[in-house]
Amino acid sequence: MTDFIFIDDQKNLKIQAFGFNRQELLSNSALALMTFVYPRQIEISEYEIKKKIRIKTKDFKSLLTDWLEELIEISRHQNLCLNYYYFKTASTTEIEAIGYGRRVKAAIEVRNLIKPIKLVQTAEAFGIIANFKI
Repeated sequence: MTDFIFIDDQKNLKIQAFGFNRQELLSNSALALMTFVYPRQIEISEYEIKKKIRIKTKDFKSLLTDWLEELIEISRHQNLCLNYYYFKTASTTEIEAIGYGRRVKAAIEVRNLIKPIKLVQTAEAFGIIANFKI
């Protein structure tokens, strides 16, 4: 299974991310976003920054939405490319994670997540389709 793909869209960034579990889906959706914003930095494995991220919501779809919006804010306001994630908690309503990365200038600015996201869940895997305004 592919971790994520970019879907052709003339005006916006559109991603589809996949995962065998919640943690993998959260990580792969974040990596899709970071790969687009920081195409040259995503492969770097020397981490300068540790960023704690904690989110609590009412359901998994809201959690994914808030997760992606938080990553956009971190990218826009702190110039952080986070490309590795360790999840202490990843339930249907709560994330407690540490993102690892480095401070770099974004190649492209993602302004916001276009809601709603589409969440797909099968017996084997989770999936998400998300649109971002660039």
